[in-house]
Amino acid sequence: MPTGADMPRPPEPQLATVLIADAGQWSGKALESVLSDALYQVAHVRTAAELLAAVRRHTPDVIFVSTKLPGGTPAELADRLRAEPQCGPTVPIIVTSAEHMPRSARMEALEAGAWLTLTYPFDAEELLAQLDCYVAARRRFTEVTEESFVDEATELYSRRGLQHRGQELQALALRHRQPIACVVFAPVPAPEATNRDEATLEEAVRLWGKALRVAGRRSDAVGRYGPAKFAVIAPNTGTEAATGMARRLGAVLRSAGTQDGRRRYDIRAGYEVVEDPIAAPMEVNELLEHAERAVGEAQRSDSGDWILPYGSEG
Repeated sequence: MPTGADMPRPPEPQLATVLIADAGQWSGKALESVLSDALYQVAHVRTAAELLAAVRRHTPDVIFVSTKLPGGTPAELADRLRAEPQCGPTVPIIVTSAEHMPRSARMEALEAGAWLTLTYPFDAEELLAQLDCYVAARRRFTEVTEESFVDEATELYSRRGLQHRGQELQALALRHRQPIACVVFAPVPAPEATNRDEATLEEAVRLWGKALRVAGRRSDAVGRYGPAKFAVIAPNTGTEAATGMARRLGAVLRSAGTQDGRRRYDIRAGYEVVEDPIAAPMEVNELLEHAERAVGEAQRSDSGDWILPYGSEG
């Protein structure tokens, strides 16, 4: 029997990431102190523009938005956050205020997608208990979503299904010494998109899924890789073919996201290609992660390049 020193240790729990958007000198720091002491990873921004940029960079588990944040009301910001792929409907948004919030303002924020309104001073112990429940619920939702091989909303492969089918395609590529590629697509809000558009991000995801079911090749594994990310693992596909596929499917997704002549979301793509899987073997998870990192760079890029290969950030 293994001794205590030899027993495998359970994985360290992943710390939850909290984003605080508050321009106040004392209020934001007080909240940050409470959360940091409770071992949350905390990022602090002070304007609406910084908030939206930080959401795309950190993918937070919880977001706090102050009523005094420059750049928008809590209701406007909650609505804009819900349209962000890294936030969607599952990230708790908590509106904070250093003074009494009228009921009409609280209701407006809640109807726009906030989960809770919080007025200073607050009960730290009660807030932390609520956050524990929020984070646990969000993570359980993510786990359940990823356990199935098929994504219910889009009828494409789920993240787990992509990995399973990708391993089969990888084995095929190894057997025939053929290239294999992965392209990941992700949306960004279109410049012409307005706040409070009727089409929600969930509806856009459903439309994109339907478009990919029609336009995707039967030989490829096409799936939903995140709340609003889609991945294609393509056998016998080199660099030139991968970029061509990214352009073709990107155009399909743009068209699917246009309603009443208005484009609510633009599309970005990132890809990784293994030209020779024997000379340079790569696990499917690594292939997907590389393509996901590339599309993240494309989402952040101001160069105008909407398709980027892995490694372009360097």
